[in-house]
Amino acid sequence: MNIFIAIGLALALGGLPQDQEAASPPTGAAAGASLDGVPLGLKPTGEAAVVATGEVAKGKPVVSLPVRHAITGRVAKEIPRVLFSKTVVVGAPAFGLPMTSSKGETQIVWCAPVSTDSRPGKEAWSTNCFVQIPGGATQMVMTGGLYPTMLSTGQALFAEPPQITPGPADFGVPLSLNYVFRKWTAAGDAELMIEVRWPRRADYPGLALAKREGDHATLRLAGGEIRLTPTPDGRSAKVELVRPLTTGPAAAP
Repeated sequence: MNIFIAIGLALALGGLPQDQEAASPPTGAAAGASLDGVPLGLKPTGEAAVVATGEVAKGKPVVSLPVRHAITGRVAKEIPRVLFSKTVVVGAPAFGLPMTSSKGETQIVWCAPVSTDSRPGKEAWSTNCFVQIPGGATQMVMTGGLYPTMLSTGQALFAEPPQITPGPADFGVPLSLNYVFRKWTAAGDAELMIEVRWPRRADYPGLALAKREGDHATLRLAGGEIRLTPTPDGRSAKVELVRPLTTGPAAAP
């Protein structure tokens, strides 16, 4: 059994839309923390996961699963530059995240990342996310990430939400979902950090507790099962793959 602890007011537990048609925006705001261990708004790419072998120390990944955005589309109307943001041109890729406000209101927040540096090893992004607010207006929030876990500061107001045509979109960089070992708790559970990583940066949707089962703890992710056993000094974990992860068929970009 895994217990997920959300970090930040913008994260909440919930289910992941299963397809593009299920992703039409409801009214409201914010994010989520998982379906079978995969954070909301993401899905496996179909590529094999990499599971660590042997002992894993604090700060090292137990498993790394290639993922992609589950809700995508393309900008249908240019979004002009405001303050320090970048102009988002027609046809630019966008992704949606199921997010929730501090009042519990939910909506799909669309985000349009613009590359500010595409050199290998230097990749950087300016991302505009658009949150619907009471009265029908939309507030733009700037972030530097490809998986923002909290949006709290507005930059500008728009009279209407961005026009996004749902469909496939490719952002040109790989995303990976990593479960990083942190420590053993007093109850014998394994505490892991959930990490969504892309070149040069990562965001952190929350923590996972792989619950103790006898002399070990079990992490269940994407249909798979990974056994973690404490090392004699209690500082690391011995990792064993019990059941392979099911990532599904390769997904089209």
